Amino acid sequence: MKIKFYGTAAVDGVPALFCKCRVCEKTRADGGRNIRTRSQACIDDTLLIDLPPDTYTHAVFGGLPLQDIEHCLITHSHYDHFVPEELDIRTAYCVAEVTHGFTVYGTEKVMEALGGRVRDEKFTERVGFALIEPFKPFTAAGYKITPLAADHDAASGPVIFLIEKDGKTILYGNDTGYFPEDTWRYFETARPKLDMAVFDCTFGNRPGMRRNHMNIQTVIEVRERLEKLGCIGRETKNYLHHICHNSWTTYDEFAEIAAPYGFTVTYDGFEAEV
Repeated sequence: MKIKFYGTAAVDGVPALFCKCRVCEKTRADGGRNIRTRSQACIDDTLLIDLPPDTYTHAVFGGLPLQDIEHCLITHSHYDHFVPEELDIRTAYCVAEVTHGFTVYGTEKVMEALGGRVRDEKFTERVGFALIEPFKPFTAAGYKITPLAADHDAASGPVIFLIEKDGKTILYGNDTGYFPEDTWRYFETARPKLDMAVFDCTFGNRPGMRRNHMNIQTVIEVRERLEKLGCIGRETKNYLHHICHNSWTTYDEFAEIAAPYGFTVTYDGFEAEV
């Protein structure tokens, strides 16, 4: 599997709107990989993860082949990860012709965010919805996908995903703090072998961040526990993702901090393969 990260920021992007903190001002000055849009990724140009407000930017300027994609996983209902209004553009009024379906996979809270669309025939003939629940695997586009409980705003129905195909397994893990005990019990029982682990590291090098999102120290604790369970090994690729300006570091700075710990920091346009 290959994964491309089209956006790698949290809700406010980097630089954040209206913000004059050191990280935002340095990012505006330095540009390049330091600039981050809201998080979105795609596996094998087939399995889209999240539909943030920057989806149009990712499609036009980042090369996201949205017109060809049929399956979209939603991590939770917060607007920086799911903008249902973008799906309205797929209706007959806006798009005269489509050649395939488009299915959104999300929890009950994600379905609630769709509102009356789920009863609108013009919408549902172009956009499908599949209800998912934590710890209940499902299949989409030939991938086995297991949603796992996340430590995040419960009102948003948050999950992280284990994605498996052809003997390879990716953990896509944002938005979450230190994993909930239900999720740890899953890892203790299933013991999946992770070829790639993508960790929420919203707060970067900022100390004391453990709930709802993680910093690098909390990620290290999570990785160590996964290593003890045999889920992460020497060959596992470890990535830090979903990083905000309140991380206290730019991409350039954080990449240097993370490297000695064996982490690669994602940036917009970053690609990886297992």
